[in-house]
Amino acid sequence: MRTILVAISPDLFQRHLNVVIGEHEYAAYGNMFLLKKLYLITVRIHRNWSKEEFDRYAAYCSAEIAKGAIPISPAIHKAEKDIIRKAIDGGSSVILLRDLGFNERFKPSGEYFDLCGAGRLLMLCPWPDNLRRRSDAGSDKFLR
Repeated sequence: MRTILVAISPDLFQRHLNVVIGEHEYAAYGNMFLLKKLYLITVRIHRNWSKEEFDRYAAYCSAEIAKGAIPISPAIHKAEKDIIRKAIDGGSSVILLRDLGFNERFKPSGEYFDLCGAGRLLMLCPWPDNLRRRSDAGSDKFLR
């Protein structure tokens, strides 16, 4: 079944190198057209927020995603993961920032494979020098 899905939609299962976004270079995997959407929202949680701040920010993100915003996040913090999970469960597309690159044989697994096949996922990671090891880019670099 997976082989058929890749054969039907090969553009959704391609690795792209040297993708320039602003002043930064990335490797990308998935639906590149998600970058052209006009309504993107960065999902970034700060560890020192109070529970009320977490709740208020999560409600804001959920409302924006319900209006059609595509969330962009490294989904590291539990609250970021929760927001991304709700977006996926609600049928939204997502852009995930990773710190590990995509080698030549990379294919997403499980749910991420299904999201790629549906055109609902784009994964980005800093480029170059991240194919077989984690990037040294911190969350600040990701979010810039």
